[in-house]
Amino acid sequence: MPNVRIKTADELGDSDVEARAADRRVARETPVLRAVLRLFADSGGPVNVAAVADSLAGADSEAIAKTLATLSDDDLLILRGDSIELAYPFSTSPTPSWYVAPMAVSGSPVARSTPSGSHRC
Repeated sequence: MPNVRIKTADELGDSDVEARAADRRVARETPVLRAVLRLFADSGGPVNVAAVADSLAGADSEAIAKTLATLSDDDLLILRGDSIELAYPFSTSPTPSWYVAPMAVSGSPVARSTPSGSHRC
């Protein structure tokens, strides 16, 4: 029989979760991400990388592109080529949402996927 080590809740927990949350909060307050959100709100998206650089007076477009790539790597936006497709809460396409039906035939709740924006709760 294999030797199984039982861990405590503290050992199973993610000790860096608060630090990562703080880093993400700081990233959301950067001028670059704020410009992306403003452009999404104004245009409905998608947002072009060049438009972000243009909206930040005197900004280096290469530095802006690198910052956007980093934000995409950190899952704060979705960058596809020169187009920003998603920057929460904005998206250029419907995103799936989930709800729990009150009771299925078996008597157990069932999670179902619905198109974003539907209100079948």
